[in-house]
Amino acid sequence: MPNPLESHGLRVSIRRARDNDDSLAADTIIQAFNDGLARRRADGRYTTLLDKHRYPHDTDELAAH
Repeated sequence: MPNPLESHGLRVSIRRARDNDDSLAADTIIQAFNDGLARRRADGRYTTLLDKHRYPHDTDELAAH
């Protein structure tokens, strides 16, 4: 695959709280997402998915997270 002109990382958006109950829900979702992502990075599934979908990735960037 040719080198892209520009590359952007993957992002996830989660609505922040309007009140204290929403804040707890948002924090729980963010923590669960981060925990799952860390497990997939650790076991190699994250890189496998990037490769499967031909998404360019930098192994140095993955190690930094």
